[in-house]
Amino acid sequence: MASAHAKFTGDIGVCIATSGPGATHLLTGLYDARLDHQPVLAIVGQQSRAAIGGHYQQEVDLASLFKDVAGDFVHQAATPAQVRHLIDRAVRIAKANRTVTAVILPNDLQDLPYEEPPRKHGTVHSGVGFRAARTVPHLEDLQEAADILNQERVAILVGAGALAATDEVIAVADRLNAGVAKALLGKAALPDNLPGHRIHWPIGDGALLGFDA
Repeated sequence: MASAHAKFTGDIGVCIATSGPGATHLLTGLYDARLDHQPVLAIVGQQSRAAIGGHYQQEVDLASLFKDVAGDFVHQAATPAQVRHLIDRAVRIAKANRTVTAVILPNDLQDLPYEEPPRKHGTVHSGVGFRAARTVPHLEDLQEAADILNQERVAILVGAGALAATDEVIAVADRLNAGVAKALLGKAALPDNLPGHRIHWPIGDGALLGFDA
């Protein structure tokens, strides 16, 4: 659900699980998000800090477990004052890198009152808000794209990258009288009944189903 939320809203998805088996059950969904380059944060519990390493009930080495799927950022909190900057960095990295991140919170830590990090050496202080970097193409790449579009016969395949460019894709298709195919993650980029164009969408194993609007 967190992966789907990220795919269809463009914002970060967040999922929460308990320690041990609860955390392991998140892996399939987290890999789905990672492989589709979607920002998702997993917040998972852990056994009490004093019990870790004692083969305690449902104890799992969660940092190692998530190291692949959340390799850009996975950390376990040790003190209440640390939690704010861990969550802050996890969200920023997930959004900036369009990937999965994870934060592990031992259950005894969850019962402690929140503490602001002290203003002294050896502490980290997070900020507020996040604005994604603006990506601007090179002029040479734009010219190459224009050269392709100006050829006689053009078909357009749109994916998740076109989700925020519906009007632009329609305008290009109108001008070129081009057919449009939609990859699964780009299905919401254009309406299925777009008039004047042949719309296609995947039905599995690379096959395309189409109809004339």
